[in-house]
Amino acid sequence: MDKQVNTTILLVNDNPFVTEEITAAIADSNYHLDHAQNEKQAFELMSNNQPDLIVSNAKLSDATGHELCENIKRNAGYIDVPFIIYDLNSTVEDIVRGFKSGCIDYISNPITSEELRGRVNAHLKIKRKIDKLKQSISSLQQVNSEIRVKNIKLEQIMNKFRVASTTDYLTGIYNKRYALETFKKHIADDKHNLGPFSVIIADIDSFKSINDTYGHVCGDYILKSVVNTLRSSLREGDLFCRWGGEEFLFLLPYATVQNAQVFAERMRQLIKQTSFCCDYSEISVTITLGIAEYSHELGIEGTIKKADEALYEGKRNGKNQVKVAK
Repeated sequence: MDKQVNTTILLVNDNPFVTEEITAAIADSNYHLDHAQNEKQAFELMSNNQPDLIVSNAKLSDATGHELCENIKRNAGYIDVPFIIYDLNSTVEDIVRGFKSGCIDYISNPITSEELRGRVNAHLKIKRKIDKLKQSISSLQQVNSEIRVKNIKLEQIMNKFRVASTTDYLTGIYNKRYALETFKKHIADDKHNLGPFSVIIADIDSFKSINDTYGHVCGDYILKSVVNTLRSSLREGDLFCRWGGEEFLFLLPYATVQNAQVFAERMRQLIKQTSFCCDYSEISVTITLGIAEYSHELGIEGTIKKADEALYEGKRNGKNQVKVAK
């Protein structure tokens, strides 16, 4: 028979005859045998070496086998440890109580060493399968946990890519690609009930001169500062993006050209009245804005082109002004 040196059986019994009988029955299996004479000793031994199976006499000096089984099974770490009660003077009620207490087997009649060994081996075989299954479940839980962590990290990476693909790296506002996608989505979603919808293109006046005079570091600072100033006055639902270079685009849902004109004039005044400082230099900044109201005839590209034409008309007429497309 294969040796089972890593398998521990705890025998709880104070009857020398029964102890000798059980010890002899399982001796050939080479299990490691711990012996306790009462419940107290049993728990002391278990605290140092958890058994794989317990065989207990039904009557102990400080408890019954049923009570010992119940007390052991209250500990979650011992729920799956097979517990056998040995009682040759039992009644049907004793046997029923034994199974209710959590024992896996109840020996109530004299049996041969071969039968006792067979029962012990059968219960240990089931115990090993349960342990193996628990290990597999634990491994699967660990794998699932690792997968969840990796999925969270992957989602974080994907979110970073999504943000990077729709956001201007310098100013932190949306980019041209996102603005066009949003424009198209708004038109598609509300094409049968589309309210007034205006587009504004704004451009920082003489921005090349700012770069040439104060350097590109200050130029970038002005870009970011203008963005932060304009962004603070947006309505909920307005879209603000960097259109390119020093140009910015506003999409104003449910805004007539008159509403957009009031909004643009407020933005123009806000920038004009704001003092921008860079490297101890105070820099005056103005913007010019062009406005066009969306129509199905113009379409998206046509509306943006009209706003752009209005912007450049304002540039030609002296800058720092608001122009509405004709």
